[in-house]
Amino acid sequence: YFEYSSKVFRITYLNLERNCLRFFDFANLGFFDGLNSLNLCNNKINNLSINHQFISNKIKYLGLSKNKINVFPQFFLAFFHNLEKFDLDSNQLRYFEKSTFTYINKVRYLNLSSNELRYI
Repeated sequence: YFEYSSKVFRITYLNLERNCLRFFDFANLGFFDGLNSLNLCNNKINNLSINHQFISNKIKYLGLSKNKINVFPQFFLAFFHNLEKFDLDSNQLRYFEKSTFTYINKVRYLNLSSNELRYI
């Protein structure tokens, strides 16, 4: 949980890999105006939720591999307009809604390997 004043940070790459995060509040990304890469790999995140007021026009890479995510929210990617690379491997996903693909028109790399997928 980030608690900062109205500062906006010019960080372009935020690496939070290999911590013990169980949850990440994407609303905190508003503090990082220039962020284009977010690495949340190797944590313990089990639930993805996003505030409907959050929209990222800059994030091109989102790493969520090696977490404990078992349900992927259908509209989650609708908030990442310029996402090009998305790592979601080595989680516990059982399914990936076909309609999710509607929101990833700019994604060139999608990694869903090593999950528990039964259907797409």
